Amino acid sequence: MLLGYSLKPFGSRDPLGDLLFSLIDNAKVVVIEYPPALERSSSQVPHIVSRPSVRIRTTVDLALHDPEIVATPYAERRLYVIDPVANS
Repeated sequence: MLLGYSLKPFGSRDPLGDLLFSLIDNAKVVVIEYPPALERSSSQVPHIVSRPSVRIRTTVDLALHDPEIVATPYAERRLYVIDPVANS
């Protein structure tokens, strides 16, 4: 289980490298939740969910009506539930 994993480069490491893909491929279920309006997440998540080693189980779009974030890119969220193919 990973909570709050941020897909940011760490030094010279690519955030979408072998370490992340190994964690995904060896999990039973993976849940990714992110704001599609943010460029970094909207450009990276498709690379994760389109890999041949995973299968999308569910996609859910959410609109959060919290007055603190309603006017920000964080109010619209997308959730993917994916299964590694070897573990499904």
